[in-house]
Amino acid sequence: MRHVIIGAGLAGVSAAEALREEGGPGEEIVVLGGEPELPYDHPPLSKGYLRGEAGDDDVRLHPRAWYAERGIDLRLGAVADAIDPGRHDVTLAGGARERYDRLLLATGGRPRRLPVPGSDLDGVLTLRTVGDADLIRAAATEAGRCAVVGGGFIGVEVAASLRALGVEVDLLMIEERVLEGPLGRALGERLTALLRDRGVRVHPRAEVTAFHGESELVSVAARGAPAIQVPVAVVGAGIAPATELAEAAGLQTDLGGIACDQAFRTSVPDVFAAGDVAAVWSPLAGRRLRVEHWAEALNQGKLAARSMLDMEAAYDRVPYFFSDVFDSSIEYVGFGGPVEDEIAVERDGGMMAYHLSGDRLTGVAKLDVDDDLQRARELLRAGATRAEVEAEAG
Repeated sequence: MRHVIIGAGLAGVSAAEALREEGGPGEEIVVLGGEPELPYDHPPLSKGYLRGEAGDDDVRLHPRAWYAERGIDLRLGAVADAIDPGRHDVTLAGGARERYDRLLLATGGRPRRLPVPGSDLDGVLTLRTVGDADLIRAAATEAGRCAVVGGGFIGVEVAASLRALGVEVDLLMIEERVLEGPLGRALGERLTALLRDRGVRVHPRAEVTAFHGESELVSVAARGAPAIQVPVAVVGAGIAPATELAEAAGLQTDLGGIACDQAFRTSVPDVFAAGDVAAVWSPLAGRRLRVEHWAEALNQGKLAARSMLDMEAAYDRVPYFFSDVFDSSIEYVGFGGPVEDEIAVERDGGMMAYHLSGDRLTGVAKLDVDDDLQRARELLRAGATRAEVEAEAG
């Protein structure tokens, strides 16, 4: 069979690897990467790579020879313009067509820009690519001062990394606490205090209303905060899943992404999706999940490949993600969604937070705690009640 993968990020590359390993030498595998760069890992871009601790070779998923050795036809700078499910082909920019028997969409997403005046000024930056990270490091260290917009993972990681480089950082966010959405109030308070202790000026409840300047950024205006005079701002406002190809081809969408069943099949025959763009049915959660994290991209790519090969595959994982802020380590397992209530406990100098929705456990987050989260996974799989969580938390 001829397998075509659109997207050369972690989900696409892990799918290609699994197609070769699970399917054997007879499968034809084509990976279309829109960027001219060899595929690379994204988490280091806001952390070790941004700080200059990891080099270009360190962030590459594999060297060029790795793909050739496995018979994976990696096409860099190959931009897909359209999918024709009836013809079973993909049209590339320039007009060439790629026939497929099975197609995987691992198109990821693009950074959101704030819909405010001045968001297109020079000096207003986003982070998604290696080139973005290079530009942010150079601009922020030269200026010595930077505003970071957004209290989510990208905003917090970039703020911490730039501060570690000696840059003066103002972090503006609409939330009261950093990472409160995914991690809850207790861990959010702990991490907000950590950022302040390390010299980041945190501005909660500060909604950016404009970036000011003629052609280049001069200042950032926000409700609830004084004007910040800076020549560089990094916007970490999340990503917009790249669903344009899928929507134009008539694929069903959900949660802002491409709707899939538990085997990563989309609403169109022979078309699959994985990674940041995929909204996958989770039997454990009883709903679709769209998870924008490294571990999910890795595992979803592998599972989608099995499905493309007509092998048994089901999204029966409890999602997991990790991060670090300065020298603090964060890990989470769970199904996401709003943290309606939480039970937070001090442990080993760190903190565990059990997230609840109604009477059910939905997630467990930990900060600087030596725990492999296996027990947390068991509780989540079992649909633990509030009473069971309270007994577990002690």
